[in-house]
Amino acid sequence: MLPKTVTDPLLGERPLIPLKTVFFVSPGSRKAAVQFACLLNSVVIRAYAMTFAQRARGRYFRNMAWSMAQIPIPARFPEREVRERMPQDQLDSYAGDIYGLSTEELGKLREFHDWVRVVQGEAVEGEEEEEAGDDE
Repeated sequence: MLPKTVTDPLLGERPLIPLKTVFFVSPGSRKAAVQFACLLNSVVIRAYAMTFAQRARGRYFRNMAWSMAQIPIPARFPEREVRERMPQDQLDSYAGDIYGLSTEELGKLREFHDWVRVVQGEAVEGEEEEEAGDDE
């Protein structure tokens, strides 16, 4: 979740203005916001969204408003404890529970997600590392 303002050492407190496109959602509570963020960060939603999104450079995709609108959002979230910064497997399990997916089906979605993300023989592993020539 983004703060409303940022503090700059020279300019003081300023409104946060993102450099790139940002989609905002106003959930009714912090708990609902965390539940929604957990869902969006799951491989279930990432794999689903990739089927509609435009491929960008490398392993990235452009999720436009129309493609994000294709995501089936549940009317209610399960009464299961979620927290910020959950491990990926717990996020995936949470989303799998929401959509009634089995462990096997989650595994297939992970395989699909990883397969789609591979670019020019480059594995998904180590995606945190900066790629050479990224400034081109």
